Amino acid sequence: MDAHGPSLWATLGAVNARRTARPSRRTRGGATLVVMTTRSLILAAGALELELAPAAGGIIAGFRHGDTDLMRAPDRALIAAGNPRGGASWPLVPYSNRIRDGILSWRGQRIALARHSLSGDHAIHGNGWRHAWHIAAEDQRRAHLLHAHAGDAFWPFAYAAEQEFVLDE
Repeated sequence: MDAHGPSLWATLGAVNARRTARPSRRTRGGATLVVMTTRSLILAAGALELELAPAAGGIIAGFRHGDTDLMRAPDRALIAAGNPRGGASWPLVPYSNRIRDGILSWRGQRIALARHSLSGDHAIHGNGWRHAWHIAAEDQRRAHLLHAHAGDAFWPFAYAAEQEFVLDE
């Protein structure tokens, strides 16, 4: 426990113990992507509606005001299959944009990162969107999502990330 309460890692452990899901695994380009298909979260406030897909990479699937899409309309078939590319916005953690030629220079070392077909020769947009996120808390207007990464070919370092979504009229 830290000064602010339980650590993120302890919270994730408790969340994992409460949730049951059956992941499927797909291999692409030597890296394994864990795909967990499960329900979307819908947050609502007045005419606003935010659809989240924690199992499909912790993405914003869609954001609407009444019948009007405020972001790209979701491709629900892709999202239901666990593919984050069906959504409107992805969490770009632990980095955004690209790492040229997939080579990370760190403390005098050159680390080759796995690349994704989206980027050609470069490592792009982190790896947070490649994994399911855990729902730590939710209600009608709010959702708190957590992701813990232990290291893999796309990003060799451990990290923890959080997303907090709150809708207000």
